[in-house]
Amino acid sequence: MTASSHHYLSQEFYFWKPAVFHDNTLDFDRDGLNKMKKAIKSIFNSGNTHVDNEVFLSRALDRLGVNAMTKDLEPDIGAAFIKFSIVTKELSALMKTLMQNLNNIIMFPLDNLLKGDLRGVKGDLKRPFDKAWRDYETKMSKIEKEKKQQAKEAGLIRTEISPAEVAEEMEKERKMFQLQMCEVQLHITVTG
Repeated sequence: MTASSHHYLSQEFYFWKPAVFHDNTLDFDRDGLNKMKKAIKSIFNSGNTHVDNEVFLSRALDRLGVNAMTKDLEPDIGAAFIKFSIVTKELSALMKTLMQNLNNIIMFPLDNLLKGDLRGVKGDLKRPFDKAWRDYETKMSKIEKEKKQQAKEAGLIRTEISPAEVAEEMEKERKMFQLQMCEVQLHITVTG
């Protein structure tokens, strides 16, 4: 690779570092939010199971209270079971409200965030940039080898290829590389 092409790439990588940092930060945030989503979903599911079990307990206590009052002729014990059933039912209703609020206030917005702004595969920001850079570097190496081989066949020894010699042949790759760099910078500026 020539000194001029190396200088061009080093300038381009000055802009690449923030993209990598930004992309890694987004990946870290996405991972943390996915873990949080799984934890909240587990709490939500176990909370709803707890509510269902409290409802069953409340019904069983109510039946025990009714049986104690009618069949066993123990009105005090029956009344205690019925009061305990009512308290359990009220606690169950509060827990159900808590689980609904957990779902509506935390889970729904978190899910929308992950499916909206943070969706995608890891490395989305730098992947097109890396591909354009590899294409540029591959084409540059190929052209340099061809030019050196042509010079060797003509009996000359070339240590460096001038930028003017490869500029026209590298135009497509250079423009694609610059476009990807601009898109990364634009994304960082908008979301940064």
